[in-house]
Amino acid sequence: MNLGRWPTFPGRLRGALDPSRAVATVILLAVIALRVWEPGFVEVAQLRGFDFLQQRFPRSEPAVRQVAIVDIDDASLAAHGQWPWPRSLLAELIAKLDGYNVKAIGFDMLFAEPDRLSPPRVAETISGLDSAARQALASQPDNDRLMADAIRQTRLALGQAAQSHAIDAPSLAPQPTPVIMRGTDARPFLFHLAALVRNVPVLESAAKGHGLFTILPELDGVVRRVPVALVVGGTTYPALVPEILRVAAGRSASVLQSDAGGVLSMRAGDTVIPTDERGRMWVRYAPHSPGLYVSAKDILNGTVPPQRLANRYVLIGTSAVGLLDTRSTPLDALIPGVEIHAQMLETILDGTYFQRPNWVVLPEVMLMVLLGVTMITLVPRAGAQRTFLILTMLAAIIGGGTIYAFVFNHFMLDGTMALATAGILYTVLAYMNYSREEAERRKIRGVFGRYLAPAVVEELTRHPEKATLGGEVRAMSYLFGDIRGFTAISEQLKSNPRALTRLVNRLMTPMTEAVLDHGGTVDKYIGDCIMAFWNAPFDDPRHETHACDAALTMLERLAELNAELRAEADTSGKAGVARVASSDEYRRAKEILETGGGDSFIEAAALLLSEAERGFAPAQYSLAKAYRDGIGVPRDPAAAVRWFRAAAEQGHGSAQERLGMRYARGEGVERDLGEAVVWLSLAARQGVVSADAALHELYGEMPAAAVAHAEARALALEPQIAERQVFQLEIGIGINSGECIVGNMGSMDRLTYTVLGDSVNLAARLQALTKDYGVPILIGESTASRIEGFALLELDLIAVRGRRAPSRVFGLLGGRGVLENAEFQALHERHGAMLAAYRRQEWARAFQLIAECRTLWRGLDELYDLYAARIEHLKSAPPGTAWRAAARSG
Repeated sequence: MNLGRWPTFPGRLRGALDPSRAVATVILLAVIALRVWEPGFVEVAQLRGFDFLQQRFPRSEPAVRQVAIVDIDDASLAAHGQWPWPRSLLAELIAKLDGYNVKAIGFDMLFAEPDRLSPPRVAETISGLDSAARQALASQPDNDRLMADAIRQTRLALGQAAQSHAIDAPSLAPQPTPVIMRGTDARPFLFHLAALVRNVPVLESAAKGHGLFTILPELDGVVRRVPVALVVGGTTYPALVPEILRVAAGRSASVLQSDAGGVLSMRAGDTVIPTDERGRMWVRYAPHSPGLYVSAKDILNGTVPPQRLANRYVLIGTSAVGLLDTRSTPLDALIPGVEIHAQMLETILDGTYFQRPNWVVLPEVMLMVLLGVTMITLVPRAGAQRTFLILTMLAAIIGGGTIYAFVFNHFMLDGTMALATAGILYTVLAYMNYSREEAERRKIRGVFGRYLAPAVVEELTRHPEKATLGGEVRAMSYLFGDIRGFTAISEQLKSNPRALTRLVNRLMTPMTEAVLDHGGTVDKYIGDCIMAFWNAPFDDPRHETHACDAALTMLERLAELNAELRAEADTSGKAGVARVASSDEYRRAKEILETGGGDSFIEAAALLLSEAERGFAPAQYSLAKAYRDGIGVPRDPAAAVRWFRAAAEQGHGSAQERLGMRYARGEGVERDLGEAVVWLSLAARQGVVSADAALHELYGEMPAAAVAHAEARALALEPQIAERQVFQLEIGIGINSGECIVGNMGSMDRLTYTVLGDSVNLAARLQALTKDYGVPILIGESTASRIEGFALLELDLIAVRGRRAPSRVFGLLGGRGVLENAEFQALHERHGAMLAAYRRQEWARAFQLIAECRTLWRGLDELYDLYAARIEHLKSAPPGTAWRAAARSG
């Protein structure tokens, strides 16, 4: 059918039925389906593209090696006999390695059967021996026990193997697995194998760790990703490399983090290892280097200098040709399998991870769609020649961007499918539309003229420099404000996204107005965070003062919003009391109760108790602290625990942390480490840093099975808490001043007026630190030195990257009214004395001043708890001559 001969046929419909576009659309959909389905040949093609990048830009060999391979090579076999060696010789090898002061040892080999060369076993198996010889052999030490004794003396992880098919093996006692699940259950995403091949029990029980050295190559047999954990028989087992890191750090368990999209990372010791959704880590390979290897013969002979192995992670494996333990990698056709584990360990220690998160498939598919639609649109409109130039430029941009992301950010993007799709579509469209190119170009231009603003297009055409990148250096002030506990709020409203959106908008509207009212510019919204700056694009000589005024205004408007939310919760039937206190009434009642006096004490206590019984978590938390300290009410540890629990069950992160610590210490309750882990885990998920630190201390006191049980209870309890929670929004604000680059930034396709620089990053860090110090507003030293009329309190020293001396950080407690308050002035004097005593290491004096400061000003408990905990630690572990007042690194 020739539609071009139908002059009355509607042009729009005729364009939609254009055969060339129809064919191109079918091709595009088919290629997208292939990309999403990702059959084997597509996956291999994609991986080969990543191999090309690895081959062109391999990982550099580290200047100081942290990993060594003790190689049972051909020379070692020639010197000490064929494999397998007597385990008495391996015991000697382990003992000598321990003498080199290595960090940890891992065996990339399996000892599944008793040593046949052990003298007692030889006595049993050799026939024809006289009784005296047999008795002499039987009386010799067992080789397996000698090796086990050597293993006990060092930090060593034995290798294990997993197989895809079941095996006939003697039943062994179940092995506890040192893997804890965080987030969702990771097992559905991990690779599953049928059987676990373990070492003989005497060795198994002696080792401090056990890790799988099983490697699962890709479809083409090349090893690019190594699982950090596998599921064998329904149980999750760690891989050898993460287990070595855990053993070296002395941790009781590794933590596997996952979400609904798959596995995210594994925490092994103090190291977080990012993974793909199947729990595999991308290995960043360096060229094969003999410098990794040390011959086992030289270790046994004692000819290796001490500095060659001191403070290194050691893997024991083999490169001997006859043992056939070789693998293929993107850089080498064949290398010893133990080197893959070594390269994996070096990648982790260097921090040069490849990043290819689960979500990257979506932008890659969208890029395919974008390029495909671009080709479908441009070939008929702009003609084949111009489109070819555009395609060439796009290929250069995508290729350059892919290389840049790979080399400088270790980020793996797959642009080959998008470019191949664009190339195929270009060829098809150019062929089918060549005869009608000019006519179709005019037709499409007319259609697009209905959608684009002609004035905008014309202006950019005449002045393209207006869409270019660029900026200038200016001294500015920056503010970051973030909702605390937003994860818990999101969880509660996950079934009602519109309500969550309305809640965020209700908060961001007054926060934005506070910025604009004080002459600021809102840079962007990042989820539940607002970023703003002053002194650009217009000059503002008092930008530091205006930023601080805006922050205080934010707190005032947040208090008004919280009063509205509590009132709405009450009128919706959740409250059960006649009247909801206003924000000011609640604040005054809290202050009266905390100071423990005043004519209105009874009325204030009743109001606060009513708010607490109604389910208002901050009121419950305030009552708990009052009962704990005996301020305004009789000291009652049991009542303190009861109200801490009530607030914790409402999702109050600080209350969850306090409740967990009371169970950990046995304060007001019987000591229960399992219960402590439950509440500390919930607090840690809300970003309470001290809870996360306490958790890792408890892990060292508890068996792995008990930790896993407590973590499972916390996961089950979290949604129940979300259902009970009554909203009380809190915000953390960080402010800093300094020079930065401000201007149009982004890409040539999309620009944004924004700021970049270290001073901006420090403001974001200060916002994150508000949780730790328990104050809503933190400001940097550069801001504090340029403002007057504000109630400032120096809180701490923080170490800033790129600066030798630590920087001071201040809490902004109010404006001039607070500054002139006699109680604040007394607090300022006592707090300054406390910091001075602390920095002089006068612990007793600092403790006394902390107690005085608590009575002078309420609301700083978390700050003084932090200093009290620091002092307790420093008393038991004195800092020595390098003392810098424990400057916090960030």
